[in-house]
Amino acid sequence: MNYASLGDLAKGYNLRRHNAALKGVISSLSRELSAGVKSDIGSALKGDLARIANLEHSLTSIESFVFAANEAQQFVDSMQSSLGALQSLMSDIIPALISTPTSSSTVIDAASVGSEAIFADAISILNTSISGRYIFSGISPTTPPLEKFDVIFASLKSEVSGITDLEHFVSAVSQWFDAPEGGGGYMDIAYRGGESLKPFAAGAGERISIDLTAASPKLRKALSGLAIAALVSEGAFENDPGTQSKLLQIAGEKLAGSEADIIGIRSEVGVSAATLHRTLTRNLSERSGLELARGALISVDPYEVTTALQSAQVQLESVYALTSRLSRLSLLEFLR
Repeated sequence: MNYASLGDLAKGYNLRRHNAALKGVISSLSRELSAGVKSDIGSALKGDLARIANLEHSLTSIESFVFAANEAQQFVDSMQSSLGALQSLMSDIIPALISTPTSSSTVIDAASVGSEAIFADAISILNTSISGRYIFSGISPTTPPLEKFDVIFASLKSEVSGITDLEHFVSAVSQWFDAPEGGGGYMDIAYRGGESLKPFAAGAGERISIDLTAASPKLRKALSGLAIAALVSEGAFENDPGTQSKLLQIAGEKLAGSEADIIGIRSEVGVSAATLHRTLTRNLSERSGLELARGALISVDPYEVTTALQSAQVQLESVYALTSRLSRLSLLEFLR
């Protein structure tokens, strides 16, 4: 900077202009250093913004896929865990129910005790939620899929009240669970969720289907077996141990068949989980590639920016020093 040939007024103006320019440079370099990207992308790319625009668009799309896949992964993992807990409940009670003798009321009581609590636990499992979303409610995730246990069990007890025949009793319970909407059974009294979820896009050309709800016929079959055992535990045919024993065996057989169904459902959910994992891995890899490509276009070299910033700061300090020196000039100082 050479100001020797300038008058005082011109020197002051030139110093102020240079001071403002250096402050702008320092501000720009500071932003680049903190953000890691060039402050003037248009100039850095010589006005060719098409490529960066395409990269940003692709990144936005892949981010939405990653978010959806992550959400679905948590959803599916929770569903698998819940189905595993339900299967465990069934596995624990099946042997005792199937092997119940027909003549011992004491053993019948021992076999059926706790059945009501297990039925309640099964309903609680199907009402599992994650991050405020009920996983078995289909398109109504903010609503618990099943009514409270007391409401469901009261309806079942009313349904079989007064029945004195084993076959009619089993048929009444089955019909209650199998009844369609409007039939006054499970779908009207117990189920509060919505229709199954529609397949969603988890990646480019990849659609995932998670359509299981608590309205599934296979889940209803499992609940009907638990319900029969719970009704016996509650006192159904309490003066007829032989019928109670047969009912418990029927309940055990229903549950044994349903356990195979649950295993099949878990397998299907597992396939969806594997597809999600594979898709999420691919999406993350693609996102990393896009971020690297974007960085190659607009990222800055921290060392270069730091060096330039230090140089600008030194220049600004020089301007301040020169301004301070000029501001002290006077005739008295000149004559000394």
